[in-house]
Amino acid sequence: MIGEEGGMFGSALAYAGRGWPVFPCQPGAKEPATRHGFRDSSTDPDRIRSWWRRMPDANVAIATGSPGPDVLDVDQHGQAGNGFTAYRQLAQTRLLDGTTTIVATPNGGLHLYFSGTGQPWGG
Repeated sequence: MIGEEGGMFGSALAYAGRGWPVFPCQPGAKEPATRHGFRDSSTDPDRIRSWWRRMPDANVAIATGSPGPDVLDVDQHGQAGNGFTAYRQLAQTRLLDGTTTIVATPNGGLHLYFSGTGQPWGG
């Protein structure tokens, strides 16, 4: 995978190229594959290459908040709640016009990416 820039590795490099810090997660999961999770995130191509060389099947995660993007997570949880109702209301009132990217999630939800508010991450 490292010889090619496709898949999750290619996505990690592309996000990092936008200035969005990334980090690897367990394959097919949301659990960080680094000791400090999002605090280990980086835009350094050499560090990213090293992670995916050791874990070629790793999932990619983006550290949200400055300098990364802000993200709206829209989910469908049956009786527990339907985020798509609120999503449609936000779209109708044009409050989602600043969306830069929309990604479908494996569970039928959406992640809407915004350029960011400058709110720091990492606490």
